[in-house]
Amino acid sequence: SEKSYGYKAASLNISVKNTGNADAVVTDITLSGASKDAFEIINKSSDLTVPANTTTGKVLGAVQIKTGLDTGIYNASVVIAYNNGQTATTDVTLTVNKMKVTPSIDSVESKTYDKSKNAKGKLKLTPPSGYSFGNDEPTATGKFVFDSADAGSKKEVSVSDIKLGSGFDKNYVLSSTSIKNKTTSAKINKAKNTKKPEDVKVSSFTYNSITMKTASGVEYSIDGGKTWPENNNTFKSLSEKTSYTILARFKE
Repeated sequence: SEKSYGYKAASLNISVKNTGNADAVVTDITLSGASKDAFEIINKSSDLTVPANTTTGKVLGAVQIKTGLDTGIYNASVVIAYNNGQTATTDVTLTVNKMKVTPSIDSVESKTYDKSKNAKGKLKLTPPSGYSFGNDEPTATGKFVFDSADAGSKKEVSVSDIKLGSGFDKNYVLSSTSIKNKTTSAKINKAKNTKKPEDVKVSSFTYNSITMKTASGVEYSIDGGKTWPENNNTFKSLSEKTSYTILARFKE
């Protein structure tokens, strides 16, 4: 039979026919061959006599595939011994293929804007329906990138060059080596500009207004940084004979 790694136990009945005129007595059922340890005889009948003219076959037991085998081809023979010294054999073959696993994005780290689309994240692997990883914990890595370098939330992420972790390619194979434009919960937060505006000067003032010099990328606040009026460098309706502190920063 042919299975994928991680298969569940399966068995085949051992059925014996007797077309002769005398009963046939089976004394033992064993396994032989290089891969005999990949199989086992189960459910051996307590009555191993096959009556004469049993053309439909009598089930005397079953040969079961052991679980947990690595990928490969396993060959063995079921040996049926009779009380007259004769034996009969039948071959059994098991081919274990690699399990095809599907990669998906498990998590992506948020970051602060740094002009690059580089991202960091983790992948998870999902086995085919009806299969499980058992005691295995296969892993995979890949190159994560955001869809753009711009700040924002729920960023789309793509992953390329996905590879299985060391040693897991023996029994597993990826269904895909890339993931395209998946929406995630990751954010690119705006970066704080730590540079101080240098070209900050009062352009003009009146008895109740102050106009600051227009400087590229600079915004001003007159209330201690609570508000930063957009595209406004003039503060009006000020009180006479009052001192004001005007803060300046680069726009976020």
